[in-house]
Amino acid sequence: MDAEAGLRIGIATFALLLACHPPALGQIGGLGGLQRAGDEQRTREEGTPEGRLRAIATGRVRVAALQAARVADPAAGDAAAAPGGALDLAREAWHLAELCDAAALDDPADPSFPPCMREHRALALEALAPFETMEGGAAGADEALFYLGWYRVVAGDPAGGGRALERLLAAHPDSAWVPEAVLLLGDAAFEAGDMAGALTRYDALEAHPRSPMRPYGRYKAAWCHFNLGAFVRAREVLGIAAEMTGPGSPWEDLHREVLRDYALFYSKEGEPAGALATFAALEEAAAAAMAERLAVHYRDDGRPLDAAAVLEALLARWPGGARAPAWKEQLEELRPRIE
Repeated sequence: MDAEAGLRIGIATFALLLACHPPALGQIGGLGGLQRAGDEQRTREEGTPEGRLRAIATGRVRVAALQAARVADPAAGDAAAAPGGALDLAREAWHLAELCDAAALDDPADPSFPPCMREHRALALEALAPFETMEGGAAGADEALFYLGWYRVVAGDPAGGGRALERLLAAHPDSAWVPEAVLLLGDAAFEAGDMAGALTRYDALEAHPRSPMRPYGRYKAAWCHFNLGAFVRAREVLGIAAEMTGPGSPWEDLHREVLRDYALFYSKEGEPAGALATFAALEEAAAAAMAERLAVHYRDDGRPLDAAAVLEALLARWPGGARAPAWKEQLEELRPRIE
């Protein structure tokens, strides 16, 4: 696989993780990311088409009430005077937009959902926009800037998102939101193909050892090294990501991706003879699957001898294993390319 293909895989993984993993500090609740009572139940209730329809109706009422409060109290409509009000409105509006987007997939024939999504995304962005040019360090402005940046990135405006995030880093360097802002800036650079710039951001995340996003940052840093052709360093960093995402961590899905990618990384600079031992040291239970994947990479890269060596090592280690017939079949398919 060439570097361009690796870049495409990395970008696809970024998009998946961005969709599945909202900000680690973020909750549906108001300023400060504090989770309100009932949020967990609210999430469960929105997990079905019927639940989403009920949530959309409730969300419209919530958003309207927050808008009315800002109109009734001029101070509440001033982002500098009441950042919590602006952020609460933005979060509720954005959440409603996500519900409408999901409902459009549930019922593509209903024409009301796409406009609902666009209207409430725009409302969320409008509520947070004043924070980008706000002077001083109003309480909660750092959180508002983070959400402004994140929402813009998701809405397809990475340049605007980057401006908000850079403003957060400059105006609030000690904010708890800095690690996630750094991560989003890294992802934006990665998506734009700037591997060196992305790597700088992902490495900067290591200055925040308590950030729960560090495992993802190490994974993306490994892909930066890979796409830059630094294959040895790429595998070293991916190994660190494997350790950080292992059993018991909240990153089990990412851990599976790490193990899958490790075979590809190994194929670029590792020796076939040492593959099984290396994989077993990383994770014994996954060693066979990783080695079989390595054989496929060797085969696809025009290295049938190396592919055969890995398959023979698998058969020697697990001659009666459930996958042994498949390994033998793959080995036979390689014979004409070897002889």
